[in-house]
Amino acid sequence: MIPPDGSGIYGPGETLTYACQRLLTRNTPAREFSRSMISKNPFANAVAPPNDAFKRLAAGEFRDWRLVVDGTVAHPMSLSLADLKSLGLHSQITEVACEEGWSYIAEWIGTPLSVVLREAGVLPQTQYVDPEYGYSW
Repeated sequence: MIPPDGSGIYGPGETLTYACQRLLTRNTPAREFSRSMISKNPFANAVAPPNDAFKRLAAGEFRDWRLVVDGTVAHPMSLSLADLKSLGLHSQITEVACEEGWSYIAEWIGTPLSVVLREAGVLPQTQYVDPEYGYSW
C-alpha cells in the first residue's frame, strides 16, 4: 500500500491517496464498461504501417518475440508469448481518453503486469518499470 513516490514531503499524502484508491477500486483504477459499449471505430488517428521488425515477427506468428524482465528483480526472465499466456489472461473493457480530446472504449486482453512482476520477484527498491526497454530500476 506504499506508492513508489511515498517518501519526501508529500509522501504521507501520496501514500494515503494510493492506499484509498487501491482499497476502494480493488486494484482496478480504470472504470470498466459493458461489451455493448465498445466503440465501433476506435482509432481517431492514423495508424502507422508496420515496420520490418514487426512484419518478421508477424510472419512467424510471434514465436520469436520475447518480453525481457530484468533489473531489480529476484528472477530475471525472458518470456515468450506462450509463456505470458500460461500465466493467465485477463480481459478488461475500459476507455482510452487522449489529451487531444478523443476517446474510445475497447476490450484489452492479456496477462496483467502485476502477475509478470510477481513472477519476476520485483525487489523492494524498485521504483519504476520501463516498458520500452523491459526492465525495472
